[in-house]
Amino acid sequence: MTPDLMATLTCGAITRIGVCHAHSILVILRFRRYQARMSAHKHDDFANRLTTAANAKKALLERFRSRPGPDDPEVIARREERLAVAAAREIRMAEQRAARQAAAAREAAERAALAAEAEARAKAEAARLAEEAERAMGVEADKKARALALAAEQKALRDARYAARKARRR
Repeated sequence: MTPDLMATLTCGAITRIGVCHAHSILVILRFRRYQARMSAHKHDDFANRLTTAANAKKALLERFRSRPGPDDPEVIARREERLAVAAAREIRMAEQRAARQAAAAREAAERAALAAEAEARAKAEAARLAEEAERAMGVEADKKARALALAAEQKALRDARYAARKARRR
């Protein structure tokens, strides 16, 4: 097939031949390209295939035999290097684990200290409120003062529980 006819067929400008004929020509061209690619394979007979397989096995065995043994200095050095890296990794992981545990213990101590401080402040506030109430009320209002003191103390305890709960959540 000539290049100009090929260009005519592939560009879609089918002028000299019909559509059906052009399609047939394109199918034939594709088949010839396929055949050209497939002919690159050797058509060996059985003996050649056996020889090729035996040579491949020999090459694989030779490659295996040429590898250094377990007592080779390079192999020993690589093994020792891997063991040193693994040991360093274990040490690093242990240090990180210890640091995390220390940080957690430090945070728990800080939370406990904050809760105790909040409770002490609440009790002091309750005592101050109770004293103020006592002074303000006098002897006649002793009953009311005790009730206020009790309410203030209960409020202080409630506030302390609340502060402790808040500290635990953090």
